[in-house]
Amino acid sequence: MKAQNNKQIKNIICKAIIYIWLYALWFFVILSYPLCLHAAFEFQPVGAKAAGVGDAGTALTTGAEGLFWNPAAVAWGSRMSLFCGYDRPFGMTTLSTQALGMALHLNHHGLGFTYQGYGFSLYKERRFGCTYGLRISQAGLGIAVRTLQMALRNEPNRQWVVFDIGLRVNIHPHIHIGAVAWNMGGKQVAILGQGGAVGIAATTIPHITVLIDIQKEAGLPTGASGGITYMPASQLTLRVGIGSRPERLTAGTGIHLKHITLDYAVIYHAVLGLSHRVGFEWAW
Repeated sequence: MKAQNNKQIKNIICKAIIYIWLYALWFFVILSYPLCLHAAFEFQPVGAKAAGVGDAGTALTTGAEGLFWNPAAVAWGSRMSLFCGYDRPFGMTTLSTQALGMALHLNHHGLGFTYQGYGFSLYKERRFGCTYGLRISQAGLGIAVRTLQMALRNEPNRQWVVFDIGLRVNIHPHIHIGAVAWNMGGKQVAILGQGGAVGIAATTIPHITVLIDIQKEAGLPTGASGGITYMPASQLTLRVGIGSRPERLTAGTGIHLKHITLDYAVIYHAVLGLSHRVGFEWAW
């Protein structure tokens, strides 16, 4: 009887995963229809780990940093993690992004909180998020509720609430897939943006992992990113990557010191030049 119940549970999980992937495919088809306006709250990549591999963070990034890439990431990782990150695109302080995250993981449940700030004195964006994740066997599901705030000088502040959904599945101990959809309700897409990403990460050779992501935002062309991570030692990670929309080359490194991880990445754009991204994570 117990074996039969376990088999039924596995069948239910498999069907749920198939339905979610079909919905993600439908979601990407809907997003393929162009909009005339670019959104204010377009997706802003966070963290130097993903930056080092071309911004491919959907399938593998976990813990507090993973909250910014896939809500399902909170269902995996350490018991508690804290993250802070800083991004200065093309050396311009006015375009800098600051990010803070905290993730709590207990048994098969996860809870996370995020903050992301972008802008300068004339225009500012603020994003506050709360994420819940549940892991069932080798599948993790997550949902995030985000409050988006826009501030324009001499104009009243505006605020909206949107929700995101994410999936991560370990289909093999060394192969992970992920999918995420932002602003699932399609609320004021012209202002708040809407999009999604699917990704895969595979460790085909010991200490070497290959990552690939495909991203799509409403009104924007489909983009792709990919990269390779190599761990020559347990305290060191080396990363290289490439991405499109915008076209870029990336490289980065990570240093692991017991509970602390320091990451750095540099992104090269053929026209706009270099961008730098740093990240700090404490995990316990």
